[in-house]
Amino acid sequence: YRGFGYSTALQMPSNMIYLSSYLVITEALQAQLERCCTNSAAARCRLEGLAALIPVTAAMCSETLVSLIEVPHDVITQKLQVQHAARSQGFQRSWRTPSRGVDAVRKVVAVHGWKSLYVGTRAHLLTSVPWSATWWGTYEGGKFALHGLCSLMNAHASDGTRAAICCRELSAHIATMTPVLAGMTAGLLAAVMANPIDVVKTRIQCQAHLKGQGIITVARNLVAREGPQALFKGLALAIMFDVLVSSTAGLRYELVTHWAAKTPLEKTPLATC
Repeated sequence: YRGFGYSTALQMPSNMIYLSSYLVITEALQAQLERCCTNSAAARCRLEGLAALIPVTAAMCSETLVSLIEVPHDVITQKLQVQHAARSQGFQRSWRTPSRGVDAVRKVVAVHGWKSLYVGTRAHLLTSVPWSATWWGTYEGGKFALHGLCSLMNAHASDGTRAAICCRELSAHIATMTPVLAGMTAGLLAAVMANPIDVVKTRIQCQAHLKGQGIITVARNLVAREGPQALFKGLALAIMFDVLVSSTAGLRYELVTHWAAKTPLEKTPLATC
């Protein structure tokens, strides 16, 4: 749990900025798309295709904005996690001991300057932006698909037979679990997609001799030394973590937006037009 306090303190404002910017951008894009809707069937189909890109675009913009906080957060957190690994005695905290997070920031800035807090920014963006785009695109697409499945099941279960009743009950359960199922799927795909570049980013940030080298160079050298499987180190843990967190992330997002009266629970970017 090294760096837990510092990590938690910065996660709250960064999550607020991320989610707020995502909602603002999503609503702005939806409003713009609605103004472009026409009565032409061909035009509506094209606009529906563009609507699928709304969560992807909003996620990419939001992740880029929040990287101003996330990159220094990652650098300091990783330093806190490894700073005492080589010592025989662990870190001893007392009431006179300054916060390790603040102390680490001061030392890094004093020795290497402010720019050192943004080491690996390109690698961070290459990891986080595709991760967010994949997560939100899969999540919103998964919701749309599950809602369509429920509608189809209800349409074919309009009579009073036992099979129809069971079908309607199953449809109701799927509808209730839609944010959870869509979130878990999104977490799985995002973890698989982002793991290789995340490995490279972590190497650049934590190993001093790699600083200044390009992402492609570090990746090529890593594969040459340790094989292609090195890019997927920690994938099982990443999948387990992302799926577990994403199983509640979608539900929390839907509840917050519903309570804030921003978007109804049944509204999705894919259903804009």
